[in-house]
Amino acid sequence: MLTHIKIYIDAANPGYIRGCKRYISEQEDYEQIVEYSKKNRITLDNVMDIVPVGFAEHGLSMLHALQSYVSKSDLRIPEDMQDTRRT
Repeated sequence: MLTHIKIYIDAANPGYIRGCKRYISEQEDYEQIVEYSKKNRITLDNVMDIVPVGFAEHGLSMLHALQSYVSKSDLRIPEDMQDTRRT
């Protein structure tokens, strides 16, 4: 069964976001999509799979979700994506 997954990434690092988008063949110049979405009141997760989010606004909920995934061993990083992790 193939599941459609959304990936939420802190918007503070546009280069990393572009790299992730490039990896899945999603449009890399996402800033135009963000502006269009704001102007038309469309949520970003309706128009993209790699979703930039402001950590200042959503950081606490992102950290809670991460802690939950790690504690339940639900966090998985595919082998072919391991080289995209920051060290």
